Amino acid sequence: MTMDNQQLWTQFFQAEPDRVVFLRLGRFKLWLARAEREWALAFAEGSDTDLHSISRVPMDVVPADLKWVRYGFRKAPNVFKVLPRTPDRPIVLRPPDLIHLPPGESVPVCAVFPARVAIQFGEGSGCETDSVQTQVLSDTWFGSREEGHLCYAIEHPVGDFESGIEAQPNEIVCPVQIENQTKEDLVFERLCLRTRHLSLFAGRNHLWSTPVHIRYTEGDPPARFDYPVQPPSLEKGLRRVYQAEQPEEKVFHRFVFGRTFGADFQAQVRK
Repeated sequence: MTMDNQQLWTQFFQAEPDRVVFLRLGRFKLWLARAEREWALAFAEGSDTDLHSISRVPMDVVPADLKWVRYGFRKAPNVFKVLPRTPDRPIVLRPPDLIHLPPGESVPVCAVFPARVAIQFGEGSGCETDSVQTQVLSDTWFGSREEGHLCYAIEHPVGDFESGIEAQPNEIVCPVQIENQTKEDLVFERLCLRTRHLSLFAGRNHLWSTPVHIRYTEGDPPARFDYPVQPPSLEKGLRRVYQAEQPEEKVFHRFVFGRTFGADFQAQVRK
């Protein structure tokens, strides 16, 4: 059953003991099975698709090589809910071309990156699983050797809203406004985005995050991040589906842009 993206993130679904629930969320595939005293889940990554669907299938059509994770209960709840989460590390975004931002200028871009997913078994204070990636990402290092961060490298190019947004149902679109308040050109080669401050909203076809406003100044640290509390205005009727674990209105960071600003060292490891 193909469903509206907002339904997927906001409602509970029932599971029958003799059937396996199969969820397709873009390239992310998830199987859920319920017994009298346990739940089991397995997941895999498939090819790109714009599907967000849920179906109930017999066990004999489930792939035999899946690795299941099991959760035990006195009596297993008969409903579950799919919960979106932000990446568990900062993400490093690279635009397809260098962007030079003259003094006093600003530019809007959109960052697109995959969500993580957790499952809640039962309503109210039900059991919540650890979140899992909906897409395997590469590791990268951002910052100096002493103060850097282990991050995820996002191969999806950073785009703008005028050229259109291409996002899969398992992906988050984050509107970013970059403003140069210095007296020199700001060269945007790479951008480190801390995702722990982002709340999430369900749109028609994909997830949206809290918008981000980055002001680059002459101060130390030079970059100020503003996270407005309201949802992005680029789609109407958005529904909040995740509150940031560390919500902040204003955050300052030293390492934000690529190697042009600051000592920047990168070691990328392909998984």
